[in-house]
Amino acid sequence: MKKLLLLVLSLTMVISLCACGGSGETPNNNGTTTLVEENTGTQKQTMDELLSSAIRLDNDSFLKECSSNIAKVSNDYEGKPCIVEGFISEIQKDHIVLYYSYLHLNVYIPTEQIIELQTEQYIEVVGTLENLTYDMYSGAFADLTTAYVSKDTFTIAGEYYYYNSTDGTHPQDACLKLTEVSNIQCIDDSKVEYIGLDKKDEQLKTLENGSVITIEGKLLNNYWDNMPNKTAYIMIDIVIK
Repeated sequence: MKKLLLLVLSLTMVISLCACGGSGETPNNNGTTTLVEENTGTQKQTMDELLSSAIRLDNDSFLKECSSNIAKVSNDYEGKPCIVEGFISEIQKDHIVLYYSYLHLNVYIPTEQIIELQTEQYIEVVGTLENLTYDMYSGAFADLTTAYVSKDTFTIAGEYYYYNSTDGTHPQDACLKLTEVSNIQCIDDSKVEYIGLDKKDEQLKTLENGSVITIEGKLLNNYWDNMPNKTAYIMIDIVIK
């Protein structure tokens, strides 16, 4: 009889413990709950909170640091919020893959942001850098967790031209001839002179050749169409500032 009583008491304690753990929520004083990150017990940081303390990576410098001493780079950056720019090479259900040269990042952003993106789009993201590795042949690989798209449109200044000749001296169709160095890391002003423009945009029909303009829009990698008369990059959803 005593053994049976002890068994009943033990089962009662186990059931009580199961009911108390693993809910993923914490009660507040007002009776409401706040979602917490799984297994950490901490509230998920917002994009503004991450941006306020994030380190902005210069991709070329970061890769050079990784090739020199990956242990030091891991110590300096892992577990810290970072801002990174690059192109989207893949879009999965729960993350995107961002690349720039030999830097490859799995970026875990909210689903509502993922569904608004497209492959080869240039974006800025912010998130916590984790799982950094480096290979001298393949480059640097890492995850950005608790991440967000912090910027998906960019501003570029230049001269508007519409070309319809095929002499090979400039790209065809509507384009922007750069007049200043862009802050977009993938564009080297000494190599990229023109940015292609989506000629379906109605605003472009009102411009004259040589017009100096500043535009804001989404930047896409156009490398698959990078022939002598095409541009390496194209902007869509253009707004003339």
